Amino acid sequence: MKKSFKLLSLFLLVVLVISGCSSKTPGTGNGGGNTLTVAVDTEPVTFDIQGTNDTATTRVARQLFETLIRQDEDLELVPGLAESWEAVDDTTYEFKLKEGVKFHNGEDLTAEDVAWTLKRALTSEHIGHIVGALDEAKIKVVDDYTIQVGTDVPFGPLLTHLAHPATAIMNEKAVTEAGEDLGTTPVGTGPFKLDTWNSGSDLTLSKFDDYHGDAAKSDKLVFKIIAENSVRLIELETGGVDIAYAIAPADISKVEDNDDLVMVRDLDLSTSYVGFNVQSDTPVKDKLVR
Repeated sequence: MKKSFKLLSLFLLVVLVISGCSSKTPGTGNGGGNTLTVAVDTEPVTFDIQGTNDTATTRVARQLFETLIRQDEDLELVPGLAESWEAVDDTTYEFKLKEGVKFHNGEDLTAEDVAWTLKRALTSEHIGHIVGALDEAKIKVVDDYTIQVGTDVPFGPLLTHLAHPATAIMNEKAVTEAGEDLGTTPVGTGPFKLDTWNSGSDLTLSKFDDYHGDAAKSDKLVFKIIAENSVRLIELETGGVDIAYAIAPADISKVEDNDDLVMVRDLDLSTSYVGFNVQSDTPVKDKLVR
């Protein structure tokens, strides 16, 4: 299908609001105890992270899954599940994995998990633009904690692509056992694991006690799915949530004028566009209308 696209922006403003600490203790929300409650505007699609590439899923999945390497707030590449990496040649990198990493199902992370994950990713229809440069024949397990990953030809942004959330490492045993329920029963190595997912309502994550890194500071992380902008703001103002994403432009001044709320703004690397279906029998089929 041919489509004509109009690029709206390369950088979108991300706006979220964190509640202050006047009448309630931060990190309690409606969850009580040591619970951080976050309001989001959209529900995740699936936690088969190779089966989608959307912001709503990624926002939650980043708490459940981890990548070999990651980008920090300055977009610098830093260790993730891999402690270090080095170029073997112009098309190949060798990664040394962190030892003692556990999946949520108790399995140990090994290079076999990494190889299986990346090979499975190559078959995905959703993330081909992220992993498509990989050469399956150059994904080689050296030992339990060493793996080589390569491409057909030199590919400069390979490390950055491997830091993308869609390349997070999965556990073959967990994926196989989950079967058709994979999308709702994620097993990663992240600081949180999924407890419940009430579709259209909320998701509850709990701290993973065997996490290999710094322990999460909250015992529970609750994502409340609130599509209506006004309701999301009211929940924030009344203490129903601690953090709210996607504040509507019309509500920004209300937040900024509220001494109990803190507005956090930043740029992200999203690309947005308007796409026209030129095969439909509508006015946009006419290029002059477009």
